Amino acid sequence: DQGTFVLPAFGQNDGQFPGRAGLGCICGPAPETAPERLALAVLYMALLSVACVDSLGPLAAGQPRGVVLDGSYLADPAYAALVAALRLDAQTLFNPEAYGVASGAAVLCGHPHPTPVPLSLSTPVNLAGLHGLAQYGAQWRALAAVIPKGNAK
Repeated sequence: DQGTFVLPAFGQNDGQFPGRAGLGCICGPAPETAPERLALAVLYMALLSVACVDSLGPLAAGQPRGVVLDGSYLADPAYAALVAALRLDAQTLFNPEAYGVASGAAVLCGHPHPTPVPLSLSTPVNLAGLHGLAQYGAQWRALAAVIPKGNAK
């Protein structure tokens, strides 16, 4: 509601945002409290995750790509719910297993996983009161795509 955006990229690589390496910033009113800072950080990570998944493109013409979320970001229950809310056209699941990344890597390397990993639908947090998320996401994508003058490659 405050119109605050965290824009990429804070690292030295452009990643999904060509021309923005090292230009990460908080635009708009700065968060004033620890909960506001946390909420902004979690929202930023959810937006980055959606941008990464979107860059993969659809599985087939007209079929959006489903995703399984895994890893330490799931420690915040809002993360998976935000990703799901920003990707309403595709299924978003999450793996509640604490070592899901390591287990998945082991399976990909041919090591058997002792038991199937249960996946859950991404609804750990009710976001019904969060209005304007789709518009915020669209505005964030537009702002994140802007290459600052003098930084074009």
